[in-house]
Amino acid sequence: MEAWLPPSSAGLGVIIKDSSGRVIGGLAEAIIPSVEGAEAEAILRGVELALPLNLKQIIVESDSKQLISDLLSSSVSSWRTYPALETIRRRSLMFDRCTWNWTPRSTNQAAHHAAMLARRTEDPLRWAEEPPLSMVSVMRNDSLPCTPPATV
Repeated sequence: MEAWLPPSSAGLGVIIKDSSGRVIGGLAEAIIPSVEGAEAEAILRGVELALPLNLKQIIVESDSKQLISDLLSSSVSSWRTYPALETIRRRSLMFDRCTWNWTPRSTNQAAHHAAMLARRTEDPLRWAEEPPLSMVSVMRNDSLPCTPPATV
């Protein structure tokens, strides 16, 4: 998950993959600018996006070391993230297993691109299996198998 962009133009991106790494959903959405808040909101939206997919186990990856540390330790390092982290913790109990992993931004380019895409749209973008055409090459570069959008 990826979230922060320069002030006054923030977006978040979420990529959902199955156990084989195939993209099964995602979203791109513009949000209020705050580094910690945007990153926490990206994690929350990812967990919420996974719930209706009836997944039993999820792995949440973020390039925010602090948030992953907070989730692993049940602490909160910033008041800006407290509401989102508490909601994330409650929602994560709905899965049989929820694992929190830090990942460097260099391996999180698809989510970063989705966050950038959010800056160019007014409404949230959500997809299942077929990401927006502009996301396909980025996902392939991240070695994420995905179905390209159908052409008409």
